[in-house]
Amino acid sequence: MTSSPFGKVLDARKARPALPPNPDYGAPPLTVECLARLSSAREFHILVANEPKSSATHWELYSYASSGVLSVYMPGYAPAEVKSSVVVTDGEWHYCAMTFDGRVVRLFVDGKRVQSERVRRVAAMTAAPGPLCVGHIAGTGLGCDGLLDEVRVSSVIRAITGVPTAPFQDDADTLALWHFDPEFAGTGVSAWTDPFRAGAEAALKARKALGGGEARVVIVFDRLDGEAEAGRKLIEGIGWFFDTSLVCGCNGFGPITNESNAGTVGVLALGEAVEVVTACAEVAGDHEACGRKLGASLKSASKPNAPGSLALLLGDCHVPANDALVRGFTAGFASPVPVVGGSCPQNGRIYDRGTVKQGVNLALLISGDFRVRAALGQAANPDQIASSAGAIVERAIGGDRGNLALALVFDCVSRKQAAGEGIASELEAMRRAVPSGALVFGFYGSGEIGAEGPEQAPRGVGAHLAVAALCR
Repeated sequence: MTSSPFGKVLDARKARPALPPNPDYGAPPLTVECLARLSSAREFHILVANEPKSSATHWELYSYASSGVLSVYMPGYAPAEVKSSVVVTDGEWHYCAMTFDGRVVRLFVDGKRVQSERVRRVAAMTAAPGPLCVGHIAGTGLGCDGLLDEVRVSSVIRAITGVPTAPFQDDADTLALWHFDPEFAGTGVSAWTDPFRAGAEAALKARKALGGGEARVVIVFDRLDGEAEAGRKLIEGIGWFFDTSLVCGCNGFGPITNESNAGTVGVLALGEAVEVVTACAEVAGDHEACGRKLGASLKSASKPNAPGSLALLLGDCHVPANDALVRGFTAGFASPVPVVGGSCPQNGRIYDRGTVKQGVNLALLISGDFRVRAALGQAANPDQIASSAGAIVERAIGGDRGNLALALVFDCVSRKQAAGEGIASELEAMRRAVPSGALVFGFYGSGEIGAEGPEQAPRGVGAHLAVAALCR
């Protein structure tokens, strides 16, 4: 049976995906798999590679120059080079794989074992951290002049018995997985109270849900205890799966995702379909002036011809300061733009491109091929918390239900407190309001920012639920 891709593929000549360093990627047992179509044997073609070549735990799965045979290079072992006799540079799709149990390297092409060699560890070398790369080796000129699909790295020895008949599945033994069918966004949530573990678990879920695309921004909301150090540990955990310079967000009274509104950390990764610019400014006792600075900064960096745009405001801007922030922002931006957002606790943590700050407001301008629909409302009494949530989300989506990609929701902690043990019913009402496959993401804060409808001016309020529906 011949190999063939599933859905979209990666043109490795145009994009070079990578994951941040993780020692698990170099620790046997390992299985590395991918689908590849290579048309020339003139050069080395890197399929998947871990860490720099100087590292004892470096490995690379590649095709050999001139011969085009599938090979593995592992400088921390002897022999360092394991070559098969099977050519994979004939212009056809091939299922290429390697397994390594710490003693034996095995190579497979189209489900058949084509090489097996025992290796021994080289004591003189030490491990050096570096990214897990697809189609290249970071810091070198080595790349891949071809197409790739279904890249998976696993922490077990998988049975390679034939070519894949469906996309690879993500399971408990999967360390990394790329389908190259990028989603608009991916979310993840964790219930861990340890900041590092919570950040890593939520980020891993979001990374996998992104479908193999790269993130433009990673938005995080948490309700973790602790001061700035807790935020730094949280970002460090997220950094196992995303570049920390992409991390923005704040702490609050709990994240909201499709999966749960009872977790400690929620992560939203927005993919390649959007462009994001950010700005951060100190409050310095004047939220309106701060808003003007943020608006002017984002306006100068905005793309005037973007099909759709949404401004996201986060910060130490509790009611009624959140309304002053919005007034300042809209004056500084000086063009109509939908605005949504929420407030962290007083003197709370703001995450600005991977750094932890306090006493600031943060603004993000998200642009892309989407339309924004808005809604803002509140419950008449505690018994209507859940029903009002469903109604507000439905009002935001309107007639675009079939096109909804993401509903950003900013809920008030007072609604959460009023709902008490019944708070799960609010999330269930939100989930019923969105179509299958669409995402819900947000948090409980101490002040909401939004608008009653698409044509209404944004404002800052309290005890409300603000929704921005992104429809594609």
